[in-house]
Amino acid sequence: MDIKEILATIQKKPVSLFYGAGVCRDIGGPSGDQLFDSVKRQFPGGTSKDFFSYMNEVIEFDNSNRNEIEKSITNQLSSVSPDDEHRYLFSLPWRAILTTNYDRLPNLIQKTLDGRRLIVPVVNSDTDYPDDPTRPDLLFCFKLLGDIDYTFPKGGWMVLSSNDLKLAFHRRSLFFEMFHSLSSSGHIVYLG
Repeated sequence: MDIKEILATIQKKPVSLFYGAGVCRDIGGPSGDQLFDSVKRQFPGGTSKDFFSYMNEVIEFDNSNRNEIEKSITNQLSSVSPDDEHRYLFSLPWRAILTTNYDRLPNLIQKTLDGRRLIVPVVNSDTDYPDDPTRPDLLFCFKLLGDIDYTFPKGGWMVLSSNDLKLAFHRRSLFFEMFHSLSSSGHIVYLG
């Protein structure tokens, strides 16, 4: 399928978006590997090759590291600002959006280009989720691993370690369930 076919499908059928770090790379965001390398340079001491396990070692060794790591990641992602292509991407008639990114990209766009839909970042299980999630005026963006605007243990915090994954299990399960209910009648496009 080429890009024209994908765009035609998005216009005709319910399609949801799942996006990763690659979507933000050309506007100043780091890749997952770059973010991990940066944290390893600033916080040496872990031995694991997996991000969440490494972070668990570093945070568990010295819990004050969590605040510093959160600040470091926030600083790296704060400069990410949407350009016209990102505004266009979010203006497409997505059924729902799911991301593993910590960035504020959906928060910065706020409204789709036509102004008829409000982008609603869902970062914690307390987010006001309407009885009718198919409301045509809202586009839900589920932040699976949290957001840089929330610090631990405030709801919606960045899931950094394997222990965080366990703590945020309910939140992630709820988001997957909501995303699934919105996207089950159509396709899912992954952009990474």
